[in-house]
Amino acid sequence: SMLLATTIATSLVLASARPTAKNNVDDAPLIVVFDNSASMSARDSNGTSRFERAKSILAKIVDNKSDAREILLLTTGGSPNVQRGFTREHSALRSVVDDLSPTREPSAALETLRRALFFQRSRGDDARILFLSDGAFDERDDVLALIRENPTICLYRIGETLGNVALFACEPRRSPTGDQSFETFVDVANFSEKDVLVNVEFFLNGNLLDVLPLSLKPSERVQKVVKNESLDGGDYEKTLRRASAGNVTVSTVGIGGDADKFLLEKLASEGSGRFFYCEDASSVPQIFARETKLADRSNFNETPFLALEEPCAASILSGVSLEYAPPLLGNVVVRAKPTSETVLLTESGDPLLTYWRYGLGKTAAFTSDVDGRWSAEWLDWDEFPQFWAQTIRFVARSVNSDRAQAQVALNDTRARVTLDARDRNEDYLNDAEATVSVVDGQGRKREFQAPQKAPGLYEATFSVKLDEKYRAFVNATKNGESIAAVDRLFTVDQGRESDVNPPNEALLREIVKHTGGLYDPTPQELRAAFSDAQARLDLSLRFFALTVALLAYVVDVYLRRGVFSKKPPIDKTGRVN
Repeated sequence: SMLLATTIATSLVLASARPTAKNNVDDAPLIVVFDNSASMSARDSNGTSRFERAKSILAKIVDNKSDAREILLLTTGGSPNVQRGFTREHSALRSVVDDLSPTREPSAALETLRRALFFQRSRGDDARILFLSDGAFDERDDVLALIRENPTICLYRIGETLGNVALFACEPRRSPTGDQSFETFVDVANFSEKDVLVNVEFFLNGNLLDVLPLSLKPSERVQKVVKNESLDGGDYEKTLRRASAGNVTVSTVGIGGDADKFLLEKLASEGSGRFFYCEDASSVPQIFARETKLADRSNFNETPFLALEEPCAASILSGVSLEYAPPLLGNVVVRAKPTSETVLLTESGDPLLTYWRYGLGKTAAFTSDVDGRWSAEWLDWDEFPQFWAQTIRFVARSVNSDRAQAQVALNDTRARVTLDARDRNEDYLNDAEATVSVVDGQGRKREFQAPQKAPGLYEATFSVKLDEKYRAFVNATKNGESIAAVDRLFTVDQGRESDVNPPNEALLREIVKHTGGLYDPTPQELRAAFSDAQARLDLSLRFFALTVALLAYVVDVYLRRGVFSKKPPIDKTGRVN
């Protein structure tokens, strides 16, 4: 019948619009699990590092122009990371491969392979998993058992043996005693199945300084602190003398927790300059702008003004009647630190008294003076002694924190607590057991281990919630004795939209990895991407239009033959009724 023919024709059109076919093995999606852990930095007897060899193998797979299958790239260093989602754009994937670098973390092989199996199920059982690794990972038996249970996983061994020695950490710090020596924290593990003897060599500018011999049993991991007595930081005195002779002041800026604050403060002091410290490099332009103002001395204000209280001043200057305070005759115009709290303001809105936290302690800044030039009338003010007594008590350091400092660094919903501890001899506190207990605003308590990361430095990382207050209790014990115990109160602030910060490239790259898009594409890549999308859209529209046209044609034929083709009845006289 016509209806049956219509149905058949329509089905054929719809089938041609959405063709499906099962992938062949050569076209099956490929999931690459790439080991970029610390052990991959090792070099074999031919002098080639295992990481570079694995990277070259991966590059050949990506550059194979006859292979157009989808590829997903995972890395195992520290934790599973999706470097690039399923994509057929091998040129974009090649740029991701070129940017790969080895980490200082152990291999999370088991967790990453399980993640790869999850992605495999999302693409069907025909997807293949290629695991590029030297076999130097924890839970080795579990990993090998998982590979045996899943024949779609292919382990490509990198290196001369399956397992080697990995150097997880090598962190130097200048000695706290003030001399030119350094202490270096090293973390070494043996992943092979035999006893090995290794030498950890320390170099400076190509010169061998020291050698640490270690004898490691199978699966043994050793952490040691080595003191390098002869390590010299460089001929800074000659440079400072030349600067002084040219009437040049030297200021220094330390960025991040790895900055050598002792050396930088010493250079700034001997160079008649100032030392600045910031956690984020985005603060450097503000520091340079501040230095420029200080250099031309244009930031002095010598117009009399009254001190105005901020609401938070009540807890610091409670009982001090500032409304009766006489005017100050001048101050230094400054900008408050982003992490500081302003207690007093000038009438023009500039900070007069501010404080901020440094480690466990507090630091305060008063931008006027106390010797009579600008504060002559304050010296006769009855509450002047009480004002300074309460301010000093507020910032006074706790006796219990003399040998330890705790710092908190926030990155979105992750917090990193760092303990910098000394022993009773003022040397770095090494080989201690450190823990961090975290209590949130609802009183819920969590406890984390803080392993040693460098001489005297212990670190723990944990998740936090936005707009939540926390208190972190950090405790370090050695031989059953509590050596350092400090606590730190911090708030995770969500209100960062108005901050002027550099773009979060790490977040953008992560979004691109999970969505299969392009990061910072070239104009050619953008044109190619939009051309492919437009071609797919045009094809879909053509199929849709063809289907509609065919249906319309069939309906038209049916109506013409079935309804409009019927002749009207005629009577015997030949007239139409």
